[in-house]
Amino acid sequence: MTTEREEFEAYVSDNRRWLRSIDRDGEGYRLIQTQSAWDTWKAARALLLERIANAQGECDAAEKLINHQMDELAVAHARIAELEMNASSDCPRCGMANRIEEMRKK
Repeated sequence: MTTEREEFEAYVSDNRRWLRSIDRDGEGYRLIQTQSAWDTWKAARALLLERIANAQGECDAAEKLINHQMDELAVAHARIAELEMNASSDCPRCGMANRIEEMRKK
């Protein structure tokens, strides 16, 4: 597995065809253009990682909301089943069958 710097150097040197473009001076590069490109590469990567983390957080929040709504839906379905068992659909006065049908529509 290559490091971030190895990927950058392969990119900036056209797969190591232009080795002078990646000559180092300590931790930095001799060519200011290469150093500037490396600084930009690192900044862009940091921004990308931050955006990925934010997106993951939003996905996690959405997943929690969906799970909560699914739990509420399961409770509602259980309540409807309970009402159906206790309701007399032949009883026009109580209107229970109508209430059950209204709840199903929601």
